[in-house]
Amino acid sequence: GRHCILDVSGNAIRRLQSIANIYPIAVFVKPQTPHQIMEWDHSINEDDAHTIYQRCQRTEQNFGDLFTAVVSGQTFEDLIRRVLNVIAEQSRPHAWVPSRAQVF
Repeated sequence: GRHCILDVSGNAIRRLQSIANIYPIAVFVKPQTPHQIMEWDHSINEDDAHTIYQRCQRTEQNFGDLFTAVVSGQTFEDLIRRVLNVIAEQSRPHAWVPSRAQVF
């Protein structure tokens, strides 16, 4: 199958689930340290890296229940492999989707 990779907010995921009843494969790529953020983007200084890292921690805390998976890795190749593994696992023919319907 085909997949579309989008960079969206936790609120957007929440709206997709609650309003549109769409349950996306939501993968949160979590930096291991502020220094890793600086390695990913050499134009980011140390103060900005710490700010971004703290924002990532808050995002995971506030929206972690909406993520299909949280992945970290040492290299881009490692991250890509882990994201692709999550997508492959979640793309199987049958998916369980939460429902508010009562089961008798």
